[in-house]
Amino acid sequence: MKIYFVFAIALLVLIATTGLAFQTPLSEFGFEGADANAPLSRDCQTITLNISSNASGNETVGILSLRANFESIKSDSSYVSVKTLEGTQLIWPENLLCAEGDEVSDGNCWARIFLPALSTQEVETEICVQTGGETAFGKIFFDSFVGLYNSPRITITNSAPAEIDLGERAKLSTKIKNSGTKNATVFIQFVKPDTRAAVDITSFDIIDGQSTTTLLLKAGEEQEFSYYVKPSKASSYNLSSSIAVFENVFGEQQGVISNHAQMNVKELKQIELTLVGREISSKEFELKAIVKNNSSEPFNGTIFISPSAFIRDTNQDLFVEPLNEKSVYFYSKELPLGAYSFTATIVDNNTQYASNTITAELKDQPIPFEIIFAVIGVIILAVFLYFIYGKREKVLAPQKE
Repeated sequence: MKIYFVFAIALLVLIATTGLAFQTPLSEFGFEGADANAPLSRDCQTITLNISSNASGNETVGILSLRANFESIKSDSSYVSVKTLEGTQLIWPENLLCAEGDEVSDGNCWARIFLPALSTQEVETEICVQTGGETAFGKIFFDSFVGLYNSPRITITNSAPAEIDLGERAKLSTKIKNSGTKNATVFIQFVKPDTRAAVDITSFDIIDGQSTTTLLLKAGEEQEFSYYVKPSKASSYNLSSSIAVFENVFGEQQGVISNHAQMNVKELKQIELTLVGREISSKEFELKAIVKNNSSEPFNGTIFISPSAFIRDTNQDLFVEPLNEKSVYFYSKELPLGAYSFTATIVDNNTQYASNTITAELKDQPIPFEIIFAVIGVIILAVFLYFIYGKREKVLAPQKE
């Protein structure tokens, strides 16, 4: 009796310390392990996990735990993957969580995958192991398990402005959220070296803001951090991911990696030139060139319209104050009816700037309806007055004797 009592106390202590609500081996769902027995090989099993009926009254977090190892591992494309309706998660060998002193090849390392839907519904899950070209074999053991826990669940998301001008600072943001049921102390590294990305990654030094931080993130809490970088050349960038590290319910230091935010850096031209136009008569156009100086220096140059044969004064000297805008007007000669295209160009000592091309058309100007209506009104009024006053004059005229 004492033995059972001691066992019960030990079990309660285990539940209290690990946050365990329910746990069962994957073999209960037909999982027999997965073996990739040679380089560049893959082995998968698909099982349906249904443990939602074991969820306790309190909210719990579903976690899939896969014990895995890779033999003679190199820096190739070996990984463990888990695919559900929510997407596919890849766990690289260096991200497996091993007991202190153990190596990935020792067979005592774990992939911990959060599956939030486990607490409310069954989840069809494809579990795979893949070896790269330099890894002898990889294995997921049949004694892997799944469970529901009182646990933190940390997610981290990076964002960046879609586009900035060269020379401008870019404000980057990292959101970190604990959607689990337990508080967690989290360490964040905002710019993480990444050797596994499928795209080229560019890291920038943070010029304003912290590169790391540590915080207590309560269950259900979300926080956002901002920091600044300044790219040195115009290009499109895939930015570095961030990593959040916290202690999971198994006592391991687990890392969660963010997405790669994207940002385009465009080269800012000193001058932006826009051309607009309008018809001012049946024979003439007015053209307006809008010149914007983006520089902190004043701008001097010459502006002209092409084709010059259609313009009265084709060239004008131009001066625009720093960080200012100016409109320059041109007028066409009297032109025959038809469609015409115009472009504005600015030239200084070093550079030439071209505007958009506009097309405008001269056509017969129809008599406005208002004028037609007014003329008709005058005619009707004249007829009316004629009948009124004409008859009156006849009535008043003296009769001959």
